Amino acid sequence: MKIVHFNTFDQNGGAAMAAYQLHKLFNQTDNMESLMLVRYKSSQDPSVIGINGGFFNGKFFQHLLRNPLTYFVFGKIKRLLKKINRYEILNVFNSNESPVDFESIKPHIESTDFIFIHWTDGFLTPKLINHIQKYSGARIIWIMQDLEPITGGCHYPGACPGFKNSCGKCPQLKSDKANDRSRKIWENKRKYLSDLELYFIGTSSWVESKIKESSLFKNRPVEKIFLNIDENIFKKINKSLARKNLNLPIENKIIFFGSQDFQDERKGMDYLIKSLENLKKTLSFEQEKSILLVSAGREIPSLNHIFKHTHLGWIQDIKKLALAYQSANVFASPSIEDAGPIMVNQSIACGTPVVAYNIGIAPDLIIPGVNGYCTENFKYENFSDNLQTVLFKENKDGTKNSTQVCTNDIIIRHYLDFLNKLLQDKINEKNTEKN
Repeated sequence: MKIVHFNTFDQNGGAAMAAYQLHKLFNQTDNMESLMLVRYKSSQDPSVIGINGGFFNGKFFQHLLRNPLTYFVFGKIKRLLKKINRYEILNVFNSNESPVDFESIKPHIESTDFIFIHWTDGFLTPKLINHIQKYSGARIIWIMQDLEPITGGCHYPGACPGFKNSCGKCPQLKSDKANDRSRKIWENKRKYLSDLELYFIGTSSWVESKIKESSLFKNRPVEKIFLNIDENIFKKINKSLARKNLNLPIENKIIFFGSQDFQDERKGMDYLIKSLENLKKTLSFEQEKSILLVSAGREIPSLNHIFKHTHLGWIQDIKKLALAYQSANVFASPSIEDAGPIMVNQSIACGTPVVAYNIGIAPDLIIPGVNGYCTENFKYENFSDNLQTVLFKENKDGTKNSTQVCTNDIIIRHYLDFLNKLLQDKINEKNTEKN
């Protein structure tokens, strides 16, 4: 069985990490051949191919993708754009445009059984996807890393119901026109994708429900399969050992949190700050002094005015990321709109309880009082209460549940059952046509 994956990056960000891990998992499975096509390649993996060549796949650009200074400069640019009211569009809207030429893709998709589409901003357009399916004859499996595939361009619609209709008057474009860019993208998706054989993967119950609400794809088959976790890396180990590896103090109660970009409002940084400030008010002097905040990611402000705070920076080494979870007493996930985040899966697999809002993957994986707590959305006081409960009132093993449903073995078995069923259905269809 041959599979070709499409993702914009192979290493940068949670979506890239998830896509690449699944690609590797398929290649480690008997009778499977997996290839990954990306717009921006930064790994040295020969099974990953950068499309279009030139500057974007050259050694210099690969070096830029690995260099933390690149993201520091990009962060400065985003802050400037935010001041002039352009950041919101840059950050959360996919224009569905691409300089990629289909001819550069064709040689890699011949004799392919399945095309897996992940997160493809600036890489694949509806028209390109149409060409890929028509040329290869492969069935397309669209893994929903966010909600953009079912909208007129936004990755997350917030309170906007446009994706349930035909978009237009897009609040993220600050548009009051019915026939705006979002409506045109929605119509483009309907034009090029409506007659294709598409199957969707909902990576959480929340994502699955949104697909079924969408006007574009509500009648398409949806399979719920969680993002896989490498249990050889994300596993429970002795906290003291993990802390020594990261030069963190042994005696503190550690609250770990992180994000690729906390400037994105849906990641909930404002709510986390309010929760931590509220938590501080409820603690004794000794409890307050025992808490250490540990963070990872970009654009995270110093929180030393609330509790002691250590920032680990942007972590690209997943083994180091696992150590951060393994060091913590609790992982705080303040996202208020999210398909995941995959950090919830990873934390629970490391035996670290999670406190999250009731969105994304959290309700699927968190067993209240066993491996964490889900909090009613936006109720930051309850969020801080749940943090306090985990830190000072119980000592639970966070591994239960996630290690049962997100391990490589279980996820690959789920995918193989799903894909083999699709292949068998195709054989049955051909036999029916002959008869």
